[in-house]
Amino acid sequence: MTAVAKNAPQLRIQPAWLQHDRQVLRYYAYFQEPVVESPVENFRVRKCTILYYLEDGSLHILEPRVLNSGLQQGAYLKRHRVPNGEGEYFGPENLRCGITISVYGRKFMITSCDKFTRDFYTEHGLDL
Repeated sequence: MTAVAKNAPQLRIQPAWLQHDRQVLRYYAYFQEPVVESPVENFRVRKCTILYYLEDGSLHILEPRVLNSGLQQGAYLKRHRVPNGEGEYFGPENLRCGITISVYGRKFMITSCDKFTRDFYTEHGLDL
């Protein structure tokens, strides 16, 4: 005989904000920035991390800080829902490795992602 707790939760359909609470898809990307003040280089490559929050469909783009680089770094884009240029917002189906996305006029090339993101795509039958 198995014991069942009185307050055992019943399985229900949960809203996305509850089902995906604190779940984040992490992509690694870069963008090219033109350099006009230097005769040595034409552009510089700046690495960044794109975070997609599953609970509300928002994006957060940040650039890791490098000491003594002389560049302004940190949060490039604060967390909010970002339009993808087609009248909709960015979603997991728009963010894949090897593609270039345009966020407010800046083009980001997505190069890779973390293990949780790969597992999420596999679990949901999406191409990465």
